[in-house]
Amino acid sequence: MILMAGVIGWRLCTPAQPDGVDHLSSPKTRGPAFGLLVIFCVLLGLSLLPSGSWPGHGLELGSAMYRSGALVLGGGHVVLPLLEAETVRSGWVSQVAFLAGYGAAQALLGPLFTFAAFLGTVETPTPNGVLGGMLSTLAIFLPSFPLVLGLLPFWVSLRANQGVRTALAGVNAAVVGLLIAAP
Repeated sequence: MILMAGVIGWRLCTPAQPDGVDHLSSPKTRGPAFGLLVIFCVLLGLSLLPSGSWPGHGLELGSAMYRSGALVLGGGHVVLPLLEAETVRSGWVSQVAFLAGYGAAQALLGPLFTFAAFLGTVETPTPNGVLGGMLSTLAIFLPSFPLVLGLLPFWVSLRANQGVRTALAGVNAAVVGLLIAAP
């Protein structure tokens, strides 16, 4: 549906004017942006090493949380199965503690990713407590920074393309329609 709306928008919509952020897509910004994308990919590759490959549990915890943060596309609830697989199945956190923490996270404001702080705090192996919570929070949010900053210059130049702008107009209309139609 969304792909079809993109094609319809590409064919029928009048292109919007660029928003004047061309300085973000200059050749000077593309080199560092590409470097950030490489850093993201290297860290993701390292996080995919099998369990037990790390010399200490702190690195294993950071790896698990980085992987969970990097592989989630969509809303915060998409991360729950990844966090459960990393913490409960490995025996770091009990199922009861996981569900209790999820319940508490639902009652509080803020992104569901902060649930990682709870998991790092209550896990059995050290580091846990405040250090484990801080490490988990940092590691789960870390992938977003090099990914967003690395993609931004390329996205800005892609958006300057008339065909892409008109296709995005159709996609935006379809997404709004799907949100309105959702129960």
